[in-house]
Amino acid sequence: MHRNTPKRKICTMNVTLASVFAVAILFLFSPAAAFGNTVTFEGNWGEAGFNLVQQDAYGVEIVFSVPFMNIQDMMLDGERYQNVQIPGVLLPNNAGAPNLPGTGRFIAMPQGARPELEVIDYRTEIYHNMNIAPAFEIPVETDDSPLKYEKNPEIYNQNAYYPAKPVMMSEPTQMRGVDVITVGITPFQYNPVSKDLLVYKDIRVRVNFNGGNGHFGEDRLRSRWWEPVLRQNLLNYESLPEINFNRAHGTDEDNVEYIIIVPDDPNFLAWADTLKQWRNEQGIITGITTLTEIGGNNATAIENYINDAYYNWSTPPVAVLLLSDYQNSGDLYGITAPSYSYGWYSCVSDNFYADRTGNHLPDLNLARITAQNYSDLQTMIGKMLDYEREPYTDPNFYLHPLIAGGWQTERWFILACEVVYGYFDTVLGKDPVRQYAIYSGTPGSIW
Repeated sequence: MHRNTPKRKICTMNVTLASVFAVAILFLFSPAAAFGNTVTFEGNWGEAGFNLVQQDAYGVEIVFSVPFMNIQDMMLDGERYQNVQIPGVLLPNNAGAPNLPGTGRFIAMPQGARPELEVIDYRTEIYHNMNIAPAFEIPVETDDSPLKYEKNPEIYNQNAYYPAKPVMMSEPTQMRGVDVITVGITPFQYNPVSKDLLVYKDIRVRVNFNGGNGHFGEDRLRSRWWEPVLRQNLLNYESLPEINFNRAHGTDEDNVEYIIIVPDDPNFLAWADTLKQWRNEQGIITGITTLTEIGGNNATAIENYINDAYYNWSTPPVAVLLLSDYQNSGDLYGITAPSYSYGWYSCVSDNFYADRTGNHLPDLNLARITAQNYSDLQTMIGKMLDYEREPYTDPNFYLHPLIAGGWQTERWFILACEVVYGYFDTVLGKDPVRQYAIYSGTPGSIW
């Protein structure tokens, strides 16, 4: 190992970032882990991860820092590999590629702007004789086989650094009317032939906004109920203009913030009206729409209705509630949902109703109360209203969160539950309650 002197480099790039956000799987399944070695770096330019240095209508400047990394040995098919971890990054890389940790953040842009990425400065350190493990293939829901670690020969046989560039930028997309890009940073480059690992201890980048009108977001789509989502996800949220959320709203069933979609049944309509009155008392402008008014219990009709409301209402919806179980769920009523197919694998998801731009990100809140009959409505909505109108004030009630999960020998559900248990216990100081059941397989004596 030797230390490189700090380098300064300016370059421009505009590369499509294929997938910064993957399925969130905790990378805690490394077989036969031997030991971990923590390496600390001194004199970092910022805190771990993304640091916003400057923001305005012309661009943002970002510092990404790695104050320490953990190098963990792991055995795969009798060969010793290294797995690198940094704070806050739990997602695996693309299957078969060197499993180098990387992460990304959304950046808001003015309407019509063209982004340009500059890598301004960086500090590096190089490590030799590193055998970086390949990332595992994320299994589909029905795959109970062990995780597959298979090297991509197009990467591992090349005498070149992977990734070719440590900083990437996505194509522009939208988050509820706000033009955004994703800046993804992998503070490592690995040569699988020479087995050299280049570590970027600090990277300083700038994203320039060329052109555009200087205004961030579509004001009509801004909502006090969606602002927490923008605030949490946009690195430069403060660049968005302030909005007066106390503007006047309509009182009909259109131009409402919260849409309740119900079957044409008097019991469902009555409970929907009860919920509507309560939401209006809370200051959430709410309306009710039946499947007949939409045009039928058809996914395309429902999606077109939500789409029209989102794009054309003066007060576009920020939330949609489907007040019924999924169609064909076993009782008289149901509201259907779109289906998605990927090869032989398919799924049904309400999230497609919430994605108005086709980028797999929800543009409004979508919920479903899975009631099938009057008794379900009374229980589900009744309990919800009781909790909201008269919340428990005894602190002891909130000290014992329930964690429920099912054991499957080849799956990670209970492990994920235990991670959540540890967070509640260690970080939040609570006393969680476990409620686990055996779904398949045999846990052994530890159960």
